[in-house]
Amino acid sequence: MRKTFILFMALAAPFIVVSQEQKTPDDRGFVSHGFWENWFITLGAGAERYLGEHDLKERFGDALHPAFDLSVGKWIMPTVGIRLQASGFNVSGLTGDPTNIYVKGNTPVKGNLYAQKWRQFNVHVDGLLNVSNWWGGYKENRFYEFVPFAGFGVIHAMQSDGMTDYMVSAGLVNKFRVSNHVDLNLELRGNLVPEEFDGESGGKWIEGLLAASVGVSYKINNTPFKRPVKGVSSAAHEAVKDALAAESARAARLQAELDAERNKVQVRQATEVQVRQATDVLPYLFFQIGSATLAPQEIVTLKQIADVIKQNTGKVYHVTGYADRRTGSEKRNCELSEQRAHNVADALIHIYGVNRTQLIVSGKGGVAEVLGSSDQLSRVVIVE
Repeated sequence: MRKTFILFMALAAPFIVVSQEQKTPDDRGFVSHGFWENWFITLGAGAERYLGEHDLKERFGDALHPAFDLSVGKWIMPTVGIRLQASGFNVSGLTGDPTNIYVKGNTPVKGNLYAQKWRQFNVHVDGLLNVSNWWGGYKENRFYEFVPFAGFGVIHAMQSDGMTDYMVSAGLVNKFRVSNHVDLNLELRGNLVPEEFDGESGGKWIEGLLAASVGVSYKINNTPFKRPVKGVSSAAHEAVKDALAAESARAARLQAELDAERNKVQVRQATEVQVRQATDVLPYLFFQIGSATLAPQEIVTLKQIADVIKQNTGKVYHVTGYADRRTGSEKRNCELSEQRAHNVADALIHIYGVNRTQLIVSGKGGVAEVLGSSDQLSRVVIVE
């Protein structure tokens, strides 16, 4: 009883850990999903063969028997998953002991060897590694995926005096995509079991069970993995809390800097929402040279812009990115201006809940002057 309880807790532990996961970026830059997303259930059928003390003396085809398996699992990241699989059915072998608990008949069938036959059932937890996504990059619609696995579990001989013991599993799943919710699988699997599992000991120190099956997987709550919003790091989110307290001071400082560069430019203070709405002038968002990353203070300014957009649900706003012409090539400046504009739009949508349909995003490339003769003033995104 104690052995069964320890094994159950070991098998359940990975799923308990998965249930605690949060929607946070992983080390490869993807946002992991909640507990109920990206599950799958697989039903398969095929053939299996037991490899014991004397079983290699039996013809390979004669020792094959039908096998069935049922798997339930979850993809935690594009490259890493976990599953619980139950499988088994009849197996057979040869033994030199006529009193072996699995012997069928009193007459040797090959030399001095007797035929064995019994049913087995095994349950194991496997870790899945999607090599295709690891080496080739994550692709939601990839047709074929190469997924090796390894795990551990328990195997039971379904006979009154049969045995139950630990086992180690390993193999390969070849996944073929049929649709967003269905995969066709070809699985090759091997299980290592204690050498006395077939009722005979004293020979090999370990024995095995080989299986091949074809199965169909149904994907439950299949949700594509996404990368975090570009230009917004976790540190920037934390900085927003502190930056909100200095919002008014920052707006006043920015207006003074812009007035010194160009008297024609007027920037309204962040807290004067009514003034900003009356003049329909939104704050400008500035970037460092060669960068499309939003600084923490710009994230704060985006809240002011988002509030105005959400109060005017019938209007469409243009999010336009610029770069200074004096630095970088023409191609690089075009890419940089578009990237700046898209980062601003993504932050408005994903952080502050702006409706995507209210935004039109574009980049103007490198320009000589946007707000003034200073190159710094050309590294900007304007929402209007």
